[in-house]
Amino acid sequence: QTLKATEVEKMEWDQWSCVLGPTCEGIWPPKSDVTDVNAAHRSRDGSTLATADDFGFVKLFAYPAKGKLAKFKRYSGHSAHVTNVRWSADDGLLSSLGGADTALMLWKHRESDSNDGGGHSDDSDTDSEEEGYDSD
Repeated sequence: QTLKATEVEKMEWDQWSCVLGPTCEGIWPPKSDVTDVNAAHRSRDGSTLATADDFGFVKLFAYPAKGKLAKFKRYSGHSAHVTNVRWSADDGLLSSLGGADTALMLWKHRESDSNDGGGHSDDSDTDSEEEGYDSD
């Protein structure tokens, strides 16, 4: 049996770790190809989608990330592409795995209104560095 995309979107999934589909179409940077976002993982509470990309960034999107160019928070730490991201069972930590640097990084997940001097992020509505960048 073949299901329509709208039917699949209504299903309640335990996890979401796909970079393709209607609930994550907004994760793709301008002028990117299908290989530029390497991994995605939705938090267990269903509110946040983390991605790993060829530009060396870990990004957090509100889930679902529908439409083109969804807003995100961007974090850097890896020296090259990021191959994977996964949330901990309690959503308190996000792990990311680097490609060329082979580093495993653990990121503490905090509410966005927290002002405790934690890690710095860039907001998507002020950045244009990735536009026109081709990773090939």
